[in-house]
Amino acid sequence: MKKSIICTLFLLTSLTPGYSCGYSFEGDTRYCFFHAYLNDYPGYSLFNYTTSVFYGSPDDVYSDTAFGYPNVSLWAKYCKGKIPNATIEEAVYALPSTAIKPGAANAMISYLYKIKDYDAVNYLFFAKRAEKYNSRYDDPWERNATATIPERQQWIDEALKRAGQVKSSELKRRYYFLAIRLAHYNDDGALVNRIFDAHVANTKTEDIVYHWSLYFRLLHEPDQTKRYYYGALVFAHAPDKRNRVIGDFDYGVFPDFDALFRLARNKTEIANIYELMTMRKVDRALDQLKLIHANNPNSAALPFLVQREINKVEDWILTPYYSHLSPALDGNHKEDENSEEYANERVVLQRSEEDRLYARQLLDFVRNTKIGTAKDTEMLAVAKAHLAFLTRNYNGCLEQIAVLMKKPSKNPDYLNQLQSIRALALVARQPNGNAIIPNDIKPFLMSDYAKQNRKILFSVGRELEYLGNTTDAALLYALSTDEVMWRSGKNEKLYYGRYYYDYMDYIDAMYSTGQLTALLEAIESNTAQDDFSQWKFTAIKTGYVRLKDLLGMKYIRTNQLDNALASFRKAEAAGATTHLDHNPFYEIPYTPKFITRRDSIELTKSGVTEKLIDYLKRSNDPKNKDRDYYSFLVATCYLNMNYQGNSYQMRRYGWSTNEEPDEMPDEPEYHGNLLAKQYYLQAMDQAKTKKFRMLCLRMATRCEKFKLSYDYNSMRYEKQSQVNYDSLLASNAYYKRLYKKYPKAEELSSCESFARYFEARR
Repeated sequence: MKKSIICTLFLLTSLTPGYSCGYSFEGDTRYCFFHAYLNDYPGYSLFNYTTSVFYGSPDDVYSDTAFGYPNVSLWAKYCKGKIPNATIEEAVYALPSTAIKPGAANAMISYLYKIKDYDAVNYLFFAKRAEKYNSRYDDPWERNATATIPERQQWIDEALKRAGQVKSSELKRRYYFLAIRLAHYNDDGALVNRIFDAHVANTKTEDIVYHWSLYFRLLHEPDQTKRYYYGALVFAHAPDKRNRVIGDFDYGVFPDFDALFRLARNKTEIANIYELMTMRKVDRALDQLKLIHANNPNSAALPFLVQREINKVEDWILTPYYSHLSPALDGNHKEDENSEEYANERVVLQRSEEDRLYARQLLDFVRNTKIGTAKDTEMLAVAKAHLAFLTRNYNGCLEQIAVLMKKPSKNPDYLNQLQSIRALALVARQPNGNAIIPNDIKPFLMSDYAKQNRKILFSVGRELEYLGNTTDAALLYALSTDEVMWRSGKNEKLYYGRYYYDYMDYIDAMYSTGQLTALLEAIESNTAQDDFSQWKFTAIKTGYVRLKDLLGMKYIRTNQLDNALASFRKAEAAGATTHLDHNPFYEIPYTPKFITRRDSIELTKSGVTEKLIDYLKRSNDPKNKDRDYYSFLVATCYLNMNYQGNSYQMRRYGWSTNEEPDEMPDEPEYHGNLLAKQYYLQAMDQAKTKKFRMLCLRMATRCEKFKLSYDYNSMRYEKQSQVNYDSLLASNAYYKRLYKKYPKAEELSSCESFARYFEARR
């Protein structure tokens, strides 16, 4: 017979359904540093806390070497310990029925013939031949359906007949199991129940064969409470059926829990029920862990469940803390994922702090409870250190790690895990404003392990940033962010949230001019020759020129034009390409040319900035007779440097038709054209003729339209549904002012007339 391994996407629930795995947008953001022991509990490995779709299992998940496959162990006992497990596994699972014969090369088969145990030989031969009927369909075209179903019934009858004839109680149970399984695949649930209740239910030997039979019995049990009870027993004693038990439950119906616990025959079975409950929970399960321990202190599942609970907690705490996104599996909080509260960063981070309190309760349980056996000692010791870190007891964490690092371990991930937690704790415990990268962790950060697990580098960077060291944070982000996604520390909007995949975008949006200046100075002044310093700057040097250009853009965003000019000149001297395709003073997108160009400028960022400074001086000079003209050019330049203009590169690196409001400091200006409107109105006040004043007001009307559109797009969707977009645009105060003051302004509704109105300036 072959091992039945069907690995399906399983559910883990907490009295309400909840997915344990499956791709989600935020799944890749999960932070997991407690993972050295994930492979130490192979009997439960399918239930590790994960967001990955489970398509298959490792080859050894259901092997004897993985967790002492019970059926192999049972056959080994039957053979009085004289046959190696590997040989038994080959005989039971790999050999075809034709290999069951005298003189077989397999030692188990030879042994059975040698001791003349023909009943066992005949059982193996029968079981292997019956295996092909363990399927619900035979021919995809149903050509043989009427022939095969009666044939399966014949095998059921034969199995029952043989069960009555053999003397060995174990072989009897095995034949009854074969009959039960065949009846299940023959869609005869009533027969499954009759065979089990009559021949299996009252057996005194509840071995793996018994629990296999019980598994098929629970599939045909109409009472949900009994079904859950049977499932708990099968889950506890039949490792190869655990995934099926989880997957076969009706998650829309839940048992009467009082009645369920009355079915339990002893405390161990009560613990079994709680184990199954806990495996299904994606929210907090500490209460269940305590009840498992109270009913069965020696529970084999408890150490695994403790590890799993820590994996939950670090997701709930660290994923929001480092990424500012909701946990990968947010089973602890039930809000609709489309709600404003779910996406609000303050709410997400507040929950993270609440979960730190829960981590302290979990730490108390681990510290004060005897859990597992000697093989679990190391895992639990590391768990205490990690939980101390999660509760911000950094000194306690480091003291525990110092002791652990002196002890040898056979686990290849042991030291890497300790060093990961240690690095974070050493950085996090520093005072705000004086945080550095400690010398003790530099070799680890440069290690292949840290380079391959770059969330470690990113997390250290986040700790540094939170403590005010944005320069070293940026250097580590540059080394790590090709595999990290995160959100900013400012945005709280659901639909217009800004997500980052690249350190340059983050610096672009979030670093102040002072922080960026400090970073550039650190790059330029670095003369250290030690390996760490050389490595620390390697990635960010590739973006050095762009960072210099970015500094100029940041000054433009805050309208510090003199600083912007100096920065752009330095960037261009360093090799930055800042050429613009259009002249922002004389050309407006989707508008015929109407301004006669008087002078030439160099179409670079520095050239435009220099000319903008010059024109501003002229526009504000009361002695300049053309100040209205220069105010108009200034306004047009500001318009073109924004989203609707032709020179957005002065403020942004990218442009999209689906542009959405973000958190740049000049966001209202970039989409709302406030400065452009200001200078068009200034030009209007300075104008000498009616037509030019009309044109200036008409341009202010355009700027106001862009602002109103920006205001609408900045609303949450539910508020947008309450606002009529056309009515909002019609509320344009400058539009009303234009037609109130100039009733014959209809001609300006078409930009084709702009040239005549501009030429009428004098």
